Amino acid sequence: MDATKFEKVYSAVRILIKEQKVHATKITEMEKKLENKEKLILKLEKAFNDEKDETDKRFDSAIERFDNLDTVVEEQTDTMDEIEKKGDEISRKLNTVNETLAIINAEIKVLESQKKIELDEVKNAAEDSTDDDDVMNDEIRQCWFDRVGYCREGKDQCKFLHIEEICQYYLQNGHCNRVRCKRRHPRQCYYDRTGYCWRNNDCRYLHEPKKKIQQCHNCEIKTNLTYYCEICDSDFCSQCTLKDAHVEDQNQSNDT
Repeated sequence: MDATKFEKVYSAVRILIKEQKVHATKITEMEKKLENKEKLILKLEKAFNDEKDETDKRFDSAIERFDNLDTVVEEQTDTMDEIEKKGDEISRKLNTVNETLAIINAEIKVLESQKKIELDEVKNAAEDSTDDDDVMNDEIRQCWFDRVGYCREGKDQCKFLHIEEICQYYLQNGHCNRVRCKRRHPRQCYYDRTGYCWRNNDCRYLHEPKKKIQQCHNCEIKTNLTYYCEICDSDFCSQCTLKDAHVEDQNQSNDT
């Protein structure tokens, strides 16, 4: 082998050795990178497992709290049910108390009414003892229709007793408690109450007393609402004040 070929072969071998070293270095670097990646993967797996364990713990804690919350809700529900039952019981007791109070008040009113009736009977008994006309005639019964208002048979044709006098106690109080009172207790006249009664003075029902029509001393207007002046002994309408009307009347008197 000549020297030229040997040098070429030697050069080629050296180049191969260098390339082999370069490849070995790259392989070593790749192995280190791979090892670092494996370590990183292990760290990530550990962190993931730790996070998973922490998440599992939190989830278990949340489930436990939820279970405790269900227990609290059930306890609160039982408490509310007990409160509602107690409220219903209290309402029933209050209703019972109100009913008892209403009964007591009704009894008190009845007793007061009975007491008033007894007092009225005692008062009327004293009046009855001095008035013979208040005793019912046992032979002729009083006409019920004429007693409370109008009898269509009339006094002459009716076979029952007709009385002309109206009970004064009835007129003053609106009722009469005397059991044997035979005076009339007429009802209120419907026509007079609503406006005009066509029977006039012949009506047997009760009429409200009419207000007297007066004439104003100052302006001479006729009205049923007048004001009486005690100084000049005169009546004045609402348009004329007592002071002005009286002063004007006095001035007129002084001029004359």
